[in-house]
Amino acid sequence: MTAFTTANLPPNCNTVEKVAVWAAVVLRELNPNTPYLETELLRLQAATNVQIPIVDGSVRNISRLALPLAAGYASGGAKLWTFAQELSTTALLTTHTTN
Repeated sequence: MTAFTTANLPPNCNTVEKVAVWAAVVLRELNPNTPYLETELLRLQAATNVQIPIVDGSVRNISRLALPLAAGYASGGAKLWTFAQELSTTALLTTHTTN
């Protein structure tokens, strides 16, 4: 997994929503070529996000993460995120820790 501490968060990344977008962007940038087969005919990237203008004139970030989960996640009795498995062991970049 990519090592991380809360000290790595940029100073203005101070809401759950900002952390969610930050994490999706970091995972996409660190794993740009990490495909997986969702079905036998559908190959997708494990981490993607796009910015889409919507009808009210605002822009939304659409993130999709396909993170592997450890066996036993459904009956493990722990929080779901504790079962998340690594996409890669790529180190966090300095550009991800600044505003």
